[in-house]
Amino acid sequence: MKDRPAPLVDLFGGGATRASETLDRLDEQIAKAAGRCVLTEQGLQVTIAVPATVSPKLHQKERYGSPGWIASFGRRSRVEGTFGLLKNPNTGSIKRGWTHQVGLAKTTLLLAIAVTASNLRQLLIWASTNR
Repeated sequence: MKDRPAPLVDLFGGGATRASETLDRLDEQIAKAAGRCVLTEQGLQVTIAVPATVSPKLHQKERYGSPGWIASFGRRSRVEGTFGLLKNPNTGSIKRGWTHQVGLAKTTLLLAIAVTASNLRQLLIWASTNR
C-alpha cells in the first residue's frame, strides 16, 4: 500500500495543486501583510507594524525614550515607590483584609488616614535628615 500524500487545503482559492504552492502563497500573504518575514530554525517569524488607527486609546502619548516619555515614566516610578511603602509591613501594612470595616466610605476614610500617616512619617524622616 502506497503512502498517500496529505490532502491539499487551498487556503487562497487559487487552484494550488501542491501543498508547497499553498505554503508559498501563505508566505507571500504574510510578507505582504507584515512587510518583513524571516525564516529561522524555529520557523517563520513575522514582524508587523500596527497602524496608529488601531486602538488609539491604548497607545502611549509620548514616543518611547523621548524627554516627555522619560518625565512621564518618572511619575510611575514615584507612584510605585509610594505603593511599596504603603504595602510594606513596617510602614503601612495595607493589604487585602487589612481593615474589618464594611462599606466603601468607611474603607476609603481609613485608607486616607493610612496614606496621611505614611506621608507624615516620610516628612518626619526628611526633616530629621535635613536639619
